[in-house]
Amino acid sequence: MSSPFTILAPQNIDSEKAEDLSSSLSIPRFMADFLLLRGLDSVQSARDFLEPPDSHYLNPWDMKDMDAAVKTVLSWRATSTNVCIFGDYDLDGISSVALLLLALRNATGWDLQWYLPSRFEDGYGLTVGLVEKLHEQGMQRLIMVDTGITAVKEVARANELGMEVVILDHHRPSDTLPDAAAVVDPWREDCNYFNKSLSAVGVALKFIQALYEKIDLGGVESYLELVCLGTLSDIMPLEPENRYILHRGMKTMHQSDLAGVRTLAKTTGESQGCVRSQDVLFRIAPLMNAPGRLHHPENALRLLLSDSEREAEHYLHKLQQDNEKRRSIEATITTQAAAQAQKKTDDVVMVVYGSKWHIGVLGIVASKLVQQFYRPVAVITDGDDGWAQASVRGVDGFNWHEALQDHKEYFGRWGGHAAAAGFSVRNQDIPLLTDLFAQSAHKQGFKVDKDVFNTVQASVEISLADLNAETLEQICALEPFGKENDAPLFLSRNLRVVNAVREVRGGHLQFEVAAQEKGENFSAIAFGMGKHIKWLRENSSDFDMIFEPSWNVFNNRKKIQLQVRAMGRVQCK
Repeated sequence: MSSPFTILAPQNIDSEKAEDLSSSLSIPRFMADFLLLRGLDSVQSARDFLEPPDSHYLNPWDMKDMDAAVKTVLSWRATSTNVCIFGDYDLDGISSVALLLLALRNATGWDLQWYLPSRFEDGYGLTVGLVEKLHEQGMQRLIMVDTGITAVKEVARANELGMEVVILDHHRPSDTLPDAAAVVDPWREDCNYFNKSLSAVGVALKFIQALYEKIDLGGVESYLELVCLGTLSDIMPLEPENRYILHRGMKTMHQSDLAGVRTLAKTTGESQGCVRSQDVLFRIAPLMNAPGRLHHPENALRLLLSDSEREAEHYLHKLQQDNEKRRSIEATITTQAAAQAQKKTDDVVMVVYGSKWHIGVLGIVASKLVQQFYRPVAVITDGDDGWAQASVRGVDGFNWHEALQDHKEYFGRWGGHAAAAGFSVRNQDIPLLTDLFAQSAHKQGFKVDKDVFNTVQASVEISLADLNAETLEQICALEPFGKENDAPLFLSRNLRVVNAVREVRGGHLQFEVAAQEKGENFSAIAFGMGKHIKWLRENSSDFDMIFEPSWNVFNNRKKIQLQVRAMGRVQCK
C-alpha cells in the first residue's frame, strides 16, 4: 500500500548564515533554520521577529476616515442620545463589540447598548428591518463593527430615520460605500493604511487608540488580549502589526484585567505562561462560537464583559454545554454531506445540499469537506421563505470573494473573505451553482491538485531523542503562529509504533511512537486520519513522520504530544 502522504525533507539552509543567527541571538540551530525559512536572513530582522518593536504598531490616523470617526463619536458625548454597538455573531465580531463597550465606557461613562444578530432570526449583517427595529427601541447613534461595509441601503434608511452611523469593518467593500458619517476599513481603495490584514477587532482597537490619543487617555494596551481572540479566530495573516499585537497580548491572558479573558485562558489547561495560537483556534474559538451557531451569541459576549471570574465561569459552563451539542449536530451533518460529496468528485468546486441542515454548523462542515476532498466547498440548506443559506470554504488558488462577486445577481446577501464566506440564494437557483462556480474557477485558473494537499514539507529535522520540554519552550518563542507564519513542522525518520493504534471519535488516530533505538515513548494524535489506520498498522515497525510537538495537559499532568501532519516515507533528501 502506497504512503498516504508525500513527505519532503526540509529545504537546504545556508549553514553559515544559520550558525551566525544561532550564535548572535543565542538560539538553537533549529530556530535559526526556521527564521531563515521565513526569509529573515539578518540578525536585525530575526531579532525584530522574535521581539517585535514598537515601530510595528502603526499610526491609527493613517487610516481613511479615522479622524471623522473619532470626531463623530466624541460629538455624541455632548448629547444624551442612545448609542448602540452592532456586531457579528462570530468571535471576531463578539470580541469587537466587547472591546468597544469596555473602552468607550471607560472613556466616556456612557451607558452603551449593544446588538449581536442571530443568524437564525436576523441573518448576516444589518438589514433595513433591523435598522427600523433599533430606531423603534430609541437608538439614535450606531457603531457597526465587523459588518457594514456593503450596507448601502441599510445606512440610507438609518439616515432617513435621523440615525447617525459609524462603520468599523475589515471586509472588502463593493463598488459603492455606505453614506455613513465615517467608514473606517483598511480595504477602502482610498485608504493608505499599510496593514490590510487587520481583523475587525483590530480595526476597533485602532479606532480606540486614536480616540484615546485625542482625549489624552492611556490604557489601550489592556485591550490587546481581545484583539488576539478575533485575529486568530478569523485566521488573519500575521503581518508585522498583527504579530506585534499577538506577541504582546497572548503573554498576558492569564493575568488579564478582564475576568472573562482569564477564565478563557484557564480552558487551555495551563495555569500560567503564554497562551498559544492553537489554544485560541482549537479550544477558545469553538467555545465562543458555539452559542451563535446554535441560538444566539449573547452568552459569549457576556463572558467577555463579566466583572468576576465567578460570573465568567457561569457563562463558560453554558458555552461548554452548547459546544457539546454543536459537536453532535456537526458530526451527523458531516456524515450526510460527505456521502453526497463522494458522488461529486469530478466537480472542481463542490456544492452539497441538505434540507433542514442546521445553518449554524455549515461552515465547519464545509471545512471538513475541504480537508477530505481537496477543493472549494459550498454547503447549503434550504429555507422556508424560499431562500437557502450557504457557507463556503476555500483552498489556495481559489478566491471565494471573487467567485461570489462574479455571480452576485443570484444572491440575496453575501459577504466574506477569499477563503471563507457565506451567501443566501433562491431555492430554485441551487442547481445552477455548480456550473457558476466552475466558471469562476476557470476564470481564476484554478484546478484541483490532490498532490498539493497530500504533500507536506518539513521545516526542521529532529531525532525524537532530542525532543524535550526545553525544545517546546524554544518553539513557544517563535509564537504567534497562524496564516503566513505556520508553526514549524518537525521530521523524524525510522519510527515505530509502540502498543496499538486506536481510532477515536471524530476519525482521529491515537498511538504511541518511539525511535528505533531505545528512548522515550511519545503520545501521538493524527486528526482526521482514521482512513489511514490500515497503512499505519502495516507499516508500524518503520516509517517517517512529520509532526508538531505540543503540550497536552490532562488532570493537571503535562506531557508532550505529537500532532501528526503526515506519515509515509521521505521522498527526497
